[in-house]
Amino acid sequence: MNDLPDDLDRPIDDARLDEREARSLYRHPMAAVGGALIAAGVFAFVVLAAVDIALPGENPYRSLVTFVGAPAVIAVGLVLFAFAARIQVRKARKLGENVRFMLRVEPSDPRYMRNLWFFLGLTGVLLAIVGWSGFKAYEATDSVSFCGESCHVMDPQNVTYANGPHARVPCVDCHIGPGGSFWVKSKIDGIRQLVATATNSFDRPIKTPVESLRPAQQTCEGCHWPEQFFGQKLTNRTYFTTDEDNSPWTISLLVNVGGGNPRTGELEGIHWHMLSDIEVEYISTDEQREEIPWVRATNPDTGEVRVYADSDAEYPDPDDPDTEVRVFDCMDCHNRP
Repeated sequence: MNDLPDDLDRPIDDARLDEREARSLYRHPMAAVGGALIAAGVFAFVVLAAVDIALPGENPYRSLVTFVGAPAVIAVGLVLFAFAARIQVRKARKLGENVRFMLRVEPSDPRYMRNLWFFLGLTGVLLAIVGWSGFKAYEATDSVSFCGESCHVMDPQNVTYANGPHARVPCVDCHIGPGGSFWVKSKIDGIRQLVATATNSFDRPIKTPVESLRPAQQTCEGCHWPEQFFGQKLTNRTYFTTDEDNSPWTISLLVNVGGGNPRTGELEGIHWHMLSDIEVEYISTDEQREEIPWVRATNPDTGEVRVYADSDAEYPDPDDPDTEVRVFDCMDCHNRP
């Protein structure tokens, strides 16, 4: 007497195996957790994005949670989903089972078509979230509020910036640069800064001048046109003395900015070097670049080289490859713009 079910006697077609006889790729606890994270991330993103659109002004924390935090949760869910599928495939191969996964399209199967449309719709939603989040994250991490407010270490610099003459110039215009390549470099460097902040090993105070700042030709001269550096400028400076009343002391200075017009060939004043072909180089013996015992001016047209050196000072050999000989630019004087 045969007690086995009749359907076991029929030949098995691996390509058309019943669903109950095949192993599902996603019927795994890890897939359930991944699905929950994806659903939670999508819901949080929709709510937070609506809040971000509705509320005026910039908030670095809101932007980070919305466009970095929520997509990160979705990404973790997708990774867990992929791991669950991989585990199921390995189990199926080990046990000699089939996997319920078919690449062919079956329009005649309503259940299959429902699942297909759900999958395509979910994929479209996730791609839209990833695309918009990527753009907004790029925008948020390049904002002034992100640089000055989300990083509490930079609060003194942020206060100075907000009350300085460059308060309307975004930080990234000088400190990062345009385009995606500069953005990637800055975020990679930000990892080092984040570690320094987390380990409480950052410089106190923040060092100046900034060692990694781009050349002045790519930053300062974008707004400050060298050909328009001319004439004199009246500057008033108010200081406070150390007496009991901290009495104010105001000094008026007529600064010979100079520069000149290259069409007339007249060069004078502080900025003469900006319109001259003469290359000015120097060696500093301190980190603040305030002690300068050696200066060299080279005229590329005539080949004339003039060296100005302090005979009483000690400084490294200019011909030594390890000696840092800097080309003079705006930030060497204007190191607190």
